[in-house]
Formats: sequence, C-alpha cells, structure tokens
Amino acid sequence: LIELGCIGFQETDTHLIGYAELPPAPEESARRKEALRDILRRISANAEVTFAEIADRNWNAEWERTIRPIEVGKKIAISPSWCEYGNDSGRVVLTIDPKMSFGTGYHETTRLMLLLLEKYTRSGMFVLDIGTGTGVLAIAAVKLGAASAVGTDTDEWAVSNALENVRLNDAAHLVDIFHGSIPESLPRKPGMICANLTLTDLKMLLERFRELLPGGGLLLVSGLLAEDEGPIGSALDGAGFRIGETVGENEWL
Repeated sequence: LIELGCIGFQETDTHLIGYAELPPAPEESARRKEALRDILRRISANAEVTFAEIADRNWNAEWERTIRPIEVGKKIAISPSWCEYGNDSGRVVLTIDPKMSFGTGYHETTRLMLLLLEKYTRSGMFVLDIGTGTGVLAIAAVKLGAASAVGTDTDEWAVSNALENVRLNDAAHLVDIFHGSIPESLPRKPGMICANLTLTDLKMLLERFRELLPGGGLLLVSGLLAEDEGPIGSALDGAGFRIGETVGENEWL
C-alpha cells in the first residue's frame, strides 16, 4: 500500500483507513485506485473498498486542539503555550508546543522518561538527551535542577521545534540543541544520558554511551516494548551497564 502511494494509516475496530496522495491526472488516478482496490481484495475477497477525497486544511492546527495540559509524576506538568494551566500544586511546568515532533507527554515512553528524570536528576548535573524531539526531556532536566543540558536530533523539524520550546521555557542559557546524533565534542562529561529511541538504535549507541559516561553515570532509555526487556538487558550488560531500575506503563518499558 505504501508503494502505491499511501502515506499513513489509521486502524479502527472496523476499518483500515489509508491516506494516499494520488496522481492529478484522472486516468492515472483511476488506475492507482484500482491497484489499491486489487491488493486489498487479494487480502480479503469480500473487502468493501471505498475512496473519498479529503480537502486540504491546516492539519497541525487541527491536531493542536487535541493537546491539553498533562500532569506527570509528582512534580511535572506539561502544557502547550495556547492553554492555561492553573498549577495549584506547584509543579514544574514545561511549556511544550509539539508541532511535528515527538514528546508531548501523551505517550507512555515520554512519561516514563520524565518519571525517571524526576527521581534521578541531581543539582549541577550535565544531561545529554539523544533524540530530543520537542526538547521536553532536556528542558525538564534543567527545570529539575540540572546545571545544563544538550539535546540532539537527526530530524531538522525536531531541532527547529526543540529550539522554539527552549525559548518558550526561558532556558536558552541552559539548554543547547544540535542537529545530528552525538556531538563530537561536549562541554563536559554528562552525568546522565537520556535516550528515548528504539531497541535497534539503542543497541547501536550503547558502546558510545558507555564511553561518554563516567563511573556512576546514569543512562535512562525508553522507546522499548515489554518484549524488548530481554534483548535490551543483554545489550546493556554487554556494554558494561548495570540495570538499576525498570519501570513500565501499558506495553511500554
């Protein structure tokens, strides 16, 4: 389906919805629709296949309306700039406008990382956040007492978004954002590395993380499913890490 032009999917209890960019020429568009219909009917001969054209609109604005303030753990709240958050309980408030990047607090892996940051961030610590997305973890680290943080991401959209969020939180003097994976040079050895990635990416980076961390340094990792516990445990052990704590929410670890 992707090869035939589908760029995204939504699965409901009753339907598979595919979003496709079809050719502007009517004849070519008709051929593409027939090819899509054919592949679906090969999967299920009785499949009911329908097509509907969706008028373009500001999808980002539509999505933004679904993002509301969220509280995480005992200390943290995340709020977009367009919402009022009363903060009656005196939480550390992270102002995060997500745009196209990952890290709103709505996903389990972000919440799990924030719970660990809340517990393990120490005053004066330098934190390195790999795959920073919206910058939420790097910003949280300095608001929880870290002296400074560096966030990196290979996605230019994410870098731009993270820089905006750093400014929204008045943290530009404490948080630097870089495009790429791990900078060749860092201002100092990190006391903590955060990496909310995938099992494959984490396994590739563990040796480098071990080189960067001093004895007693902390590595927080997520982006992992419960079924990844064995593989990531073996990889961490092989790279010289000791697992101090494992937390989970739903199917995420």
